[in-house]
Amino acid sequence: MPDIINSNIDKQVYAADKKGNLLSQVDKVFVCLSGNSMHVAGFSSSGEVLTIRCHPFDGRPDFFERNFTNEPLLTHTGKVSHIFLTAPKQLLVPKAIYKEDAAAQWLNDLHFVGKGEAVHEYALREDKAQYVFAVQLAARDILIRYFPKARIMPFAAHQFNKNYKTSQILQCTFTEYEVYLTLYKDRKLHWHKVHEYRTIEDVAYQIKLLCRQQDLDEEQLAIICAADTNMLTRRIHDLFSYFPNLKIGTGKMDVPDGPWKAPVYLFQQLYSCV
Repeated sequence: MPDIINSNIDKQVYAADKKGNLLSQVDKVFVCLSGNSMHVAGFSSSGEVLTIRCHPFDGRPDFFERNFTNEPLLTHTGKVSHIFLTAPKQLLVPKAIYKEDAAAQWLNDLHFVGKGEAVHEYALREDKAQYVFAVQLAARDILIRYFPKARIMPFAAHQFNKNYKTSQILQCTFTEYEVYLTLYKDRKLHWHKVHEYRTIEDVAYQIKLLCRQQDLDEEQLAIICAADTNMLTRRIHDLFSYFPNLKIGTGKMDVPDGPWKAPVYLFQQLYSCV
């Protein structure tokens, strides 16, 4: 079984059950800013999640510099290949009508993009669409300064992978304050949205509303869940009483059982989309 190491009250660590020095086996590193935490994941050369280290934001102005300096996975900056940023302000634009300036304006009209934010885009080639999203400028710039070779991607990118055969599937990914929902029908993207939530009932309501709007049988709908930290696994389990077909992960990947199953599955999915 994997180890959970509480080496510091300010972070939690997942470590795969491997022999030898785990950090020396890390070939690639992802940094993910989501909710109120920074997550750093290390992968083997074959793509296995070896370790996940979660750093909750503590409000101190030197948070990034301190953790970039002290985090063992970030010692070799060249191994940091991708940076994933959550983006509550987002918009899907069909490729047929996409124009960069117009899409940025549409995003601003819907969500208001402030001076401290920057607009990025991500191509959904199979779905023939562009994912336009806003990120915090200060956090993005400091990440680029420390990891200039890393590619910036939206946190939701993993939800646009088509590695399933179910005709109707809802992907549901939790962060501390938001849930990312993506609906596919017959392997075609039908709907994507980011919702803020306070209780699990808020999430259940949004899914039930979606089922009514899209004429879905909620008892037959496959719901695949992930989360960015082990602390959110309990929230996913709370949804089981509402949706009988809800699962953590697809069952096709080697994901350990326990509270770290949801974040390990998430990072496996993030790896599969790069």
